[in-house]
Amino acid sequence: MKNKNVNKKLIIGIIIVGAFISSLNQTVMTASLPRIMTEFGITASVGQWLTTGYLLVMGIMIPCTGYLMEHFSSRKLYLISVSLFFIGCAAAAFSPNIYLLLLARVVQALGAGILLPLPQVVAFRLYRPEERGTIMGIVGLTTGFAPAFGPTFAGWIADSFGWRSIFYIMCALAALSIVLGIVKLPEEEKHSEGKLDILSVILSTIGFCGLLTGVSNQGIHGFFSPVVFGPLAVGILCIVLFSLRQLKLPSPLLELRIFQNRNFTLGTVLLIFAYGSMLSVSTLLPIYIQNLRHYSATVSGLVMLPGALFLALLNPLCGRILDKRGPYLLSLAGLVLLGGATFGLSFIGIDTPLATVVILYAFRTLGVVALLQPLQTWAVNSVESKFISHGTALMNTVRQVGGSIISALLVTVMSVSARDNGDMKGIETSFLVTSILVFLSLAVSAVLMRPKKSAEESREKESAAALPEDSSHIIITIAREYGSGGREIGLKVAQALKIPFYDRELIAMEARECGLSSDFVESTEEGLSLRDTAWNWAAQSYGAFETHLFATGNLSEADRLFQAQRQVIRQIARKGSCVIIGRCADYILKDYPGCLRIFIRSDPDQRRQRIQTEYKIPPEKTDAVMKQKDSERAFHHKRYTGQTWGAPSNYHIVLNSSLLGIDRCVRLIVESVRTVK
Repeated sequence: MKNKNVNKKLIIGIIIVGAFISSLNQTVMTASLPRIMTEFGITASVGQWLTTGYLLVMGIMIPCTGYLMEHFSSRKLYLISVSLFFIGCAAAAFSPNIYLLLLARVVQALGAGILLPLPQVVAFRLYRPEERGTIMGIVGLTTGFAPAFGPTFAGWIADSFGWRSIFYIMCALAALSIVLGIVKLPEEEKHSEGKLDILSVILSTIGFCGLLTGVSNQGIHGFFSPVVFGPLAVGILCIVLFSLRQLKLPSPLLELRIFQNRNFTLGTVLLIFAYGSMLSVSTLLPIYIQNLRHYSATVSGLVMLPGALFLALLNPLCGRILDKRGPYLLSLAGLVLLGGATFGLSFIGIDTPLATVVILYAFRTLGVVALLQPLQTWAVNSVESKFISHGTALMNTVRQVGGSIISALLVTVMSVSARDNGDMKGIETSFLVTSILVFLSLAVSAVLMRPKKSAEESREKESAAALPEDSSHIIITIAREYGSGGREIGLKVAQALKIPFYDRELIAMEARECGLSSDFVESTEEGLSLRDTAWNWAAQSYGAFETHLFATGNLSEADRLFQAQRQVIRQIARKGSCVIIGRCADYILKDYPGCLRIFIRSDPDQRRQRIQTEYKIPPEKTDAVMKQKDSERAFHHKRYTGQTWGAPSNYHIVLNSSLLGIDRCVRLIVESVRTVK
């Protein structure tokens, strides 16, 4: 894929199609489950394996995908994973019994576990850093919407053509993806060889499957039955052995030492309960609507559709709130909505209006949206930078597996209660237990997640320590409109005062600080486009596990660059007096009393003339370039400082170079500096 002539959009489009159908397949069984239970004569405890078992196998695959990505080319890995998915869908479509259907879902999950993170990896290999925000936004929107749309899609298909038709459609899409992959995906050089610890994979697989099997069988056979106690004992033993092995391996499959971090552990545990409660209600609600209320699968899907749309579309809003307010209040609000709506569902009956169920489920899903992302962000952000990639992989593995087990446990509660009191009472009891778990999580979160004042004070001290110790020297920051002559003014001021001047000199320093290329730094610095920033924000807001699995951190290249700029500017400010051009230096050094903040503007005619003369831009393009540059600088400044670029209140001096002239502006600044001193 290193060939520059490859059609990158076609390649990523093909791989996104595969990721979409595998993501869609996570939830298509929820609306079809009642029909499958009737056809095969099975209980809900067995039927829920079609969803939780699928997610469990995906969770087991997540730790292995890092090795697979390094060991196989993207083309081979894509074709293998889609082929597995196709085989699983074909087997599911023609399954004569529940056992073959469960096996088919396992095969699907093997392929899906690889397909979901694959678009990100391919995008990172194909696209330059400044292009990745756009493509990752598309990936996040596509794979984020698929699971939410699944129940409605599956309900309509099951009613119209039968539940097997869902897998016929999946087979057709998978077959098309295979053909496109063979014909259009170019071969890629194999990457560095990784080393997969097979024993760790075996232990984790047996351990997780044993736990889920034991929990699921309890609803049918009771806790002391050999088919319950045996799998649980084997599962616990294998998980213990797996954990001990990870602590001894130099390159473990999962870095369990991260659990020594209290915030990470707390966030992960809460995330497991939140994810498990989401899965359990998504499984039980179709049973209530179809088996007990005798509505169609289409109606079941439509009841869940508003909540699904909340889940798919409100992530960006929660992401913005998270950035501005932090995770504490958002998580508490999410738990209140989740617990309150679930508690309300525990009172539904045979005669409850469906509109009430729709509203409760929608509010419940809104709580899930407000909860999952803040918890994950808070937990992973508490981990040291060098362990962030391990933390995201570990959290997503535990979330998938633990959530599946919690979901199975809650379905078991329903089955046990239904044996003595009927199905309706069983569902009510399961909802009640779920709400109790959520309210307990709320109490724990309110106490342990509460921000400490000392943390804020330490951040203020850290910020103060980063500023120059000697406040006798002057730091002059110059922000300027494009073509206003601000750089020339800054250079002449530095020469007049005999102090260092920093503009393009900062590029190499920033590149070394953030580990990005100088070319990327030069092209990206204050030229972050509106489109790329919007898509980058969308990609971060839709923080699904597949978009973070192989990330080295939670920051985009643009965010890393701004952090590097902040560090570099503070470093050079500590050395002595200097002039710094742009780069939000006026904001970064706003708390330093020796900082003189200046903004240079100019009349449009003068700017056009300067732009055409200095930058050799044709007259017909001058206005467009001038508008674009100023818009990008304003957007960049607003994004990282929260302040309005060019607003007089943010600067000590605002000068118009077309009215005063370059030399007069220089003299005014020099006189101001000498007066301050």
